[in-house]
Amino acid sequence: MSSQIKIKRSSVLGNSPTFGTEIVEGELALNTADQKLYSANSTATFTLADLSSAITASSGADNRVAVFTSGTDIEGDSNFTWDGSILDVNGKVDITNTNTNQPLNVVLTDTVQDVDRNAAFIQNDISGTGGTTGDRSKIALRLDVNNSATGSTLVSGQRLYNRGIYNTQDNTGDLYVNTGLYNLITSGTAANTINQYGTQSISRSTLSGVITNNYGTYTESQLRGSGDITTNYGAFNRAIWYEASSGNTTSGIGAYNNIYTSAGSTSTITTVRGTYTVIDLNDSTIGTVYAVQGNIDVENAANVTGNAYMYYGSYAADTTVNIGGTSWGIYLTGEDKNYFSSNVGIGTTTPTSNLDVTGNITAS
Repeated sequence: MSSQIKIKRSSVLGNSPTFGTEIVEGELALNTADQKLYSANSTATFTLADLSSAITASSGADNRVAVFTSGTDIEGDSNFTWDGSILDVNGKVDITNTNTNQPLNVVLTDTVQDVDRNAAFIQNDISGTGGTTGDRSKIALRLDVNNSATGSTLVSGQRLYNRGIYNTQDNTGDLYVNTGLYNLITSGTAANTINQYGTQSISRSTLSGVITNNYGTYTESQLRGSGDITTNYGAFNRAIWYEASSGNTTSGIGAYNNIYTSAGSTSTITTVRGTYTVIDLNDSTIGTVYAVQGNIDVENAANVTGNAYMYYGSYAADTTVNIGGTSWGIYLTGEDKNYFSSNVGIGTTTPTSNLDVTGNITAS
């Protein structure tokens, strides 16, 4: 014969057990009408859990389970503090809060310095073998910021600074590598990848508003203290082939800049610069200044089978038709001297003298 054990209960909406007569320390009681579970300590009755919204009656992929702690519903305005080692959620977690500026706050206090730590870790496993019937995107972390009703202006004191990701690091100890944002993309042994970007930034304007400065990528290295810095890079790009690499590479490019106007674009662009460098020196003491510096170092077992160009450029357009002004190769003003260590050819690619000219010379 089967047996049933039922705790104290009430079916009257709003009823709670009276301490001392209906419930005592260590006992449980359930209100089946409003689905609240009660218990008692040595002095009073308290709500142990509110089950009314813990599990919805609907079916489907959006079912939710609410978790409670210390009698407080974490779906309300109170904080949810987790003191356990692992909080495992198999499903969807929604955090919606219009009253707090930090709906999700993760704090890692690390006192064991010789151990790797992650304050937050997101793993997006897309290793499944499902069908490939359409294009799709797999995003580990997506941030959508809607500032359509902020009411901000461009006036000082009323400005809005909108940042998708804002990373600050306060370091007082010695660091070997300090990285604000680190991206590592690894292609598998047999995977084919058309375009692989360590970092891709797109700044897009779609409406009629005026954007004063539109930067695809903006990098700034600031010095504000008295510490010494050996080399200060505004931007540093490296293309590396390590020891184990054996594949063939068609082009190796340290930095690539492309300014493109679509065939249907009717925009009027005053000035286009593929690379633009401004060195503005005020009160600092500078030893040597290079607006552009290039260095080709061929050593060890390296073998350059073709030509080597320190600087190489060409006009791909019909300059007599598409360029209304003068097509300059090099245009310099304000300099004192120009130095060439070897032969210079004008009209010839095979100069045999310090200055080898093919064609007429006009002197004045």
